[in-house]
Amino acid sequence: MIRRRQVVLRPTGGAGTSTASTLISAGRPGILRAVAVSYTAQAATTDVSVKRDGASGTVMFARDNSATNLLATPVRQAALLPTGASPTAGSEAYDGVPFGSGIHVSVVQADASTGNKDIVVDLWIEV
Repeated sequence: MIRRRQVVLRPTGGAGTSTASTLISAGRPGILRAVAVSYTAQAATTDVSVKRDGASGTVMFARDNSATNLLATPVRQAALLPTGASPTAGSEAYDGVPFGSGIHVSVVQADASTGNKDIVVDLWIEV
């Protein structure tokens, strides 16, 4: 079953240098299927990243230098050839990116969350 999980990040720090992060524990393996991002009065330098299993995990989704809302967007993982090489353009990609036990969501280079300057990240997760 795919469920939507909403994360509200409230960056702290200075203008264009604020950060925030959180770890979502799924308690078991799952697949990240889609991501949406909603910015409220944020700097155009804002970076959002979603990593598997912690802050040092592999990046599953990244959006750099943006403050433009992003509607629900499928997360895809490129297929690899048996040799380990990347496939040519137009080759198959797998829908969703697997994770082991959780998802780490972080924001950097944002404005401080004063009043309504939150960043909302919606994650569609299959567990």
